[in-house]
Amino acid sequence: MELQIEYNEVLTWSKENGILLIKAEIQKSYAPLISFYNDEPNFIDTFKNVALTLGTKIIINETIFLSDEIYEEHLVQVKEFGEREMIEDYQKLERYKNKLIKYSFDFIEDGVIYSLENKIEELNRFHEIILELREIIAETNYEAEYNILPEESANSFAEQLANNDSYTKAKNRVQRLFLARQLFPQLEEYDDDPYRIVTTLAENIYDFKIKPLQENQLRDKIQVLKKEGKTKVNICSDLKISKDTLNKYY
Repeated sequence: MELQIEYNEVLTWSKENGILLIKAEIQKSYAPLISFYNDEPNFIDTFKNVALTLGTKIIINETIFLSDEIYEEHLVQVKEFGEREMIEDYQKLERYKNKLIKYSFDFIEDGVIYSLENKIEELNRFHEIILELREIIAETNYEAEYNILPEESANSFAEQLANNDSYTKAKNRVQRLFLARQLFPQLEEYDDDPYRIVTTLAENIYDFKIKPLQENQLRDKIQVLKKEGKTKVNICSDLKISKDTLNKYY
């Protein structure tokens, strides 16, 4: 049975029984929920029988109708901002244009929500696509409104900062920020605190990429000199390192 026919059946029944139909929002998470699913035998009749048995006079009616205008409006956005998979998924909805794609009839009795709902299988993906579009469009508008440092450029500046000879001499974030401002005055033209972004990226690059490599290289040099029979004093002198550093990798 098509959604529209099912919907009309319950709508007609409610009117015939003098049941008031209203549109409302229900916070279903705040109350017990009993649902009637369309894969159950006679699920509509069961719902109507329960409603009549309890003598309820209020049914909340929700419908989602995919009008031609709504479909075309989102299709334009999907084609502009979406990837191939998103576009293909959205176009599967074309056969539902100007049709009902979801309906629900809920009533509340003694703090319990009784819900009759049916929808097309693709509805969940439809909602996902709309949410993704909103996020993409919002992000695009934000980047257009502000001069944001591109990710690729931020990574490039961060690599330069982390590899700079003066970087390891900076003892804290404040000094690293000062160094970044000295090295890259061109970042002043960007919004959203580009120096903080570059410095944070540089810290990660140094801690997880450069520092481990330097430590391995130092360890290898110490082991070579050690095998050559050099004393700790000589190794410290040759490599210009402290005794504590030597003992760490000796």
